[in-house]
Amino acid sequence: MKEVFVMSMSEEKRAKLKDLRRQLILETSLVLFLEKGFKNTTVQDIADAAGISKGLIYRYFSSKNEILEAEAELIASCEEECASIPTAMEALELYARRLLSDSEISGYFPPLRVYITCYIQGQLSNEMQERYFANNHGREYFGRIMLRGQEMGEIRDGDPEEMGSIFWNYLLGAAAKLVCCPGYHYSQKDIDSFLDLFRRTN
Repeated sequence: MKEVFVMSMSEEKRAKLKDLRRQLILETSLVLFLEKGFKNTTVQDIADAAGISKGLIYRYFSSKNEILEAEAELIASCEEECASIPTAMEALELYARRLLSDSEISGYFPPLRVYITCYIQGQLSNEMQERYFANNHGREYFGRIMLRGQEMGEIRDGDPEEMGSIFWNYLLGAAAKLVCCPGYHYSQKDIDSFLDLFRRTN
């Protein structure tokens, strides 16, 4: 007979607290990286903003660079949520809106914009560059959404991977403009106009 190991309530609470603290560090870091820039944000800044000790942060992450790389978890969470939306056009719109809208208005702080900033400033690892800024990401992730939209009759005919690549490269360029031109804003009308390029009209 197999032995069954049951986690005690105190162990469950500790595990939950550990997850919550780690999430707090990631989310606090994200806001600071967007507001101050990755280079100008210190681990002490993160600790102060999160209301925890600097030493506690080092129990979860060995360095600020490790925190940055872990922000990929927040990107993955966003992409899973967008991909789960029933209609492809709504999925594309939500992704674009989250990346390009003003965080102060939307309440959403886009982790991908931090990566784009670090990429422009030469502060992103080769692994992260390859994961997000090689053309394959757009072809694969958005290509699947485009294909689903074609099957549902929402998105016009064409190579879904190519359209996914076009969509992804537009987002990267648009987000880079936000990084390089402080004060520039994208409106919902701008996003809608771009989405219309992919929408089936007949």
